[in-house]
Amino acid sequence: MLAASYITLLVFLPARGADIDFMKEGLVFTGDDSPIANLMLSVMGAFAEFEQVLIRERQREGIALAKQRGAYPPVNLLNQLYRKVGDTDFC
Repeated sequence: MLAASYITLLVFLPARGADIDFMKEGLVFTGDDSPIANLMLSVMGAFAEFEQVLIRERQREGIALAKQRGAYPPVNLLNQLYRKVGDTDFC
């Protein structure tokens, strides 16, 4: 889904006269791009989407481990937040 969003954005903006410049990668998308440029854009989007999936997976695993240890949700943080609103602890 993320890759499709990037592709949609990179087609929409140049059609309205904006150039998109990836400075670090040295890529410029103007709307008159070659098939190679479009391939590189698709590959970059696919890797970005893959990275986001891995991040969410690691986050879920970390939360599951913290729940097993009884450290999630972080009670101290919840108590600090609640003290700003009320007077009673969660625990």
